[in-house]
Amino acid sequence: MAEPVRNSGPDEGVALRAEDICMARGGHIILDHVNLTIRRGEVVVLLGSSGSGKTTLLRSLNLLNEPDSGRVSVEGTTIFDRGPDGRQGTRCTPRDLAQVRARMGMVFQHFNLFPHMTVLANIVEAPCRVQNIPRPQAEARARALLAQMGLERFSSVRPGRLSGGQQQRVGIARALAMEPSIMLLDEPTSALDTEMVGEVVSVIRTLARAGMTMVMVTHELGLALELADRVVILDQGKLIADGPPRTVLLHPTNARVQRFVGRFHASVEALRPLWEARRHDNPGTSPTAP
Repeated sequence: MAEPVRNSGPDEGVALRAEDICMARGGHIILDHVNLTIRRGEVVVLLGSSGSGKTTLLRSLNLLNEPDSGRVSVEGTTIFDRGPDGRQGTRCTPRDLAQVRARMGMVFQHFNLFPHMTVLANIVEAPCRVQNIPRPQAEARARALLAQMGLERFSSVRPGRLSGGQQQRVGIARALAMEPSIMLLDEPTSALDTEMVGEVVSVIRTLARAGMTMVMVTHELGLALELADRVVILDQGKLIADGPPRTVLLHPTNARVQRFVGRFHASVEALRPLWEARRHDNPGTSPTAP
């Protein structure tokens, strides 16, 4: 396969760029000519109904799902490029792709922790194997992350003994152990009981305020309104909205976006006063979710 190509110029300051991404399976269109650019330090939330393509798009950004055609670039380096005619342009070798993925932390909906390993071992596995970090150094980093997550006392415990919220925080610590510049989060709170959601949201909020570039799939509109610089809505594989959350969610103009937001009318209206109050007190920021 061709080596990845380093771009210059237009991608300066861009963390991720997906261009004309298409994917179909079994005759069903999943992604239909999707274009998305995420700048460094941005928090972008992907919204849409089930089956809209949002998780597939997220996983396309690090090629966990390989598109049929389109182009994907990470921090100026093209890792995938295939024309609609199937002609292959640039695509990373497996080794190069592993190095790119090491800069992109991935947090899964269902945790994906190794059940036979302790919490500490789950976190140090990738830094040791992928980055060749000496185990004592990797363990020191892991323990520091567990302390930040309030989980240091669980380092020798296996994941099955933890609550869902605790397991998801371990999953976030595992991603951060690679010291990524980009975080991809696939519905990080959807598998949690209501009382556990706050634990994970607190960690995500801290990352966002620290300036981490994040792309997150979620159904939590409050989280989108609070943290997102932009929200992107997909419908039947098409990108139908991309803009500031206040504009897209509180003042939608596109009929398809209006239909989507209308399904969550009560939630959006409950958040509107908080948004407006926060906007007047501190312009440019978004409200804390109730």
